Amino acid sequence: MDWKNKLWVRILAVIVFLLMLVGAALSAAGLWLCVETHVYSDGGAYLRQEALYTLACRMDSTVESYYYDSQNGFDAYGREHWEQVFSPENTNFFFRLKDADGKVVLSSAARPSQYHASGELDIPGHEMKVLDAEFSSAAQRQVRVEELNKSAWRIYNVDQWEDTDESGKTVYHLSVDYSDEPPLTIERYIAKDFTARDEISFFMGWVDRLIGARNALPWLTGVFSVLALAALVFLLILSARRKPGWLEKIPLDVLVFLYVCLVGITFDILEELAYGEWIEFILIGLMGLVWMFLILRFVVSIAIRARAGTLWKNNVIYHILKLLWRFCKWFWAALKDLARSLPLFWRTAVIWIALCFCEFIGLAMFGFNGERLLFCWFLEKLVLTPLLFFAVLSMQRLQKGARRIAEQGPGEPVDLTHMYGAFREHGEYLNHISDGLQAAVEEGVRSERMKAELITNVSHDIKTPLTSIVNYVDLLEKEELENEKAKSYVEVLSRQAARLKKLTEDLVEASKASTGNIAVNFAPTDLNVLLGQAAGEFADRFRQKELELVLSTAPEQPVIRADGQLLWRVFSNLMTNIVKYAMPGTRVYLSTAVKDGKAAVTFRNISAAPLEKSGAELSERFVRGDASRTGGDGSGLGLSIAQSLTELQGGAFRITVDGDLFKAELTFPTEKS
Repeated sequence: MDWKNKLWVRILAVIVFLLMLVGAALSAAGLWLCVETHVYSDGGAYLRQEALYTLACRMDSTVESYYYDSQNGFDAYGREHWEQVFSPENTNFFFRLKDADGKVVLSSAARPSQYHASGELDIPGHEMKVLDAEFSSAAQRQVRVEELNKSAWRIYNVDQWEDTDESGKTVYHLSVDYSDEPPLTIERYIAKDFTARDEISFFMGWVDRLIGARNALPWLTGVFSVLALAALVFLLILSARRKPGWLEKIPLDVLVFLYVCLVGITFDILEELAYGEWIEFILIGLMGLVWMFLILRFVVSIAIRARAGTLWKNNVIYHILKLLWRFCKWFWAALKDLARSLPLFWRTAVIWIALCFCEFIGLAMFGFNGERLLFCWFLEKLVLTPLLFFAVLSMQRLQKGARRIAEQGPGEPVDLTHMYGAFREHGEYLNHISDGLQAAVEEGVRSERMKAELITNVSHDIKTPLTSIVNYVDLLEKEELENEKAKSYVEVLSRQAARLKKLTEDLVEASKASTGNIAVNFAPTDLNVLLGQAAGEFADRFRQKELELVLSTAPEQPVIRADGQLLWRVFSNLMTNIVKYAMPGTRVYLSTAVKDGKAAVTFRNISAAPLEKSGAELSERFVRGDASRTGGDGSGLGLSIAQSLTELQGGAFRITVDGDLFKAELTFPTEKS
């Protein structure tokens, strides 16, 4: 049982992590507070002083309510309520409230105190007044501000500005928030001994505990942090093994945006809750726990995305950038295609105009420094532009001539009219190359024709004595020779004469096929039928060589226009080649296929000997697959004849060699295409 995949293990890891995180956060907060309030240097005196002052000031709102009720007259319930609130049994706080003359207007029961703080108290009913006035001069406005400073007890805000009225005169404005009622002075006290169990005793108890634990806080912070980190790593390892859930389907940048929105909402709620009520502290604590869970889930989601490889790809920004990149690539490709499609003249014109425009903008931005420079710039462009386009036109003519030579071969020379300097010299070189190519082509054609005629004539000349030799050998075979050696000599003569006859016939056929001196009778030909006939014709010879024939024909009807007899000779040469050189005990694959308007016939077999030459070399004349193929009746012309006959019928012949695998593929356009 794999306990790592259990739900309770993950829940326990989450609980441990949250507890350790809370412990580390509280310890770190306590350590930071001790450092900031100099606990380690003064033993906590400053921290206690600040805490007592904060607690004393928090009672101001309660005193304000007490004073307001006393001014309106206590009823029986109100008096009993406030006496209970400020009784020594219920609070460790007491106060004195004095007016502007120092007279005590309200107080609670006095007792020995350990802390005293004085301040002003804003009493309910003291309304803030607002003054909005306009003056014709700044001096009059300043006089009014000084009068308010003398008469008002407190000025909260002064705002001054100027504008113009409908007649265009300057008007001086003054806005003042102030109060002309004197504030009350409050003297706050905190009892020396905490006899009551109130907020002050509770809070100061925690302060004393913090001060007492000041030496353990660094160790607690480190231990809790290490444990929290270990729990987090363990949780991430467990969670990363999970499959991506619904949260991981949300794009990461969208998820971050949602978290940011939640942070803003949380801060708005915290601002509304900052009044110090216990229920609000509880709500803040719950919100903190919720946020710890949300942050933990976010970190786990990051781990799952990283393991699944979607951390970057599952982002809206990623898809936008991907679309922008595709658009930029498409736009750049479109620009390049447009540039290629434009003639050289117009391409140069666009670039030249763009460069001149950029140069003009640059001069305009940095200044022409006078009309003379502007005139010189225009004069320069006026001279350079015709020269540039004359050079471009010459280059365009040279480019066309070179393209014609490359694509069509030697022919019409390049026109050198109105071409000067290096351009004319380059054009003459192109014409010389064209003339040289023309001479080389004519010489090659003449040489090939003479070679073919020589082979044909020699073959015909050899046929006459060879026929006589064959006939006399036949006569000798019919005679009853008593000498056994003479019989073996006749057998050798018969075998070599037959081989020489076959070589002569192959030479004549190869010569005719390479020069195209064979009549081709095109007719619709079904490759499936023809290949099936070839397989049946050679089935016995394959069995004798222990070769297993595997025939696979295309379901479509691969009909081509070809000469059936010539195509049969191609098939026969390839099948004969397989019978001679295939490894016994292997399979021979024959197949037809139709794709993209072309029909293909494929012959595949395993060679008995290693193939030491490439496919292109094997299709040359008098070439065999390996050096050991010196015996037998082969002439090395079979594949060359097959290639010539295939190309003569408009097909393509390709041989592929991969180790011992021999593959011949014939490709023809289908009749429909």
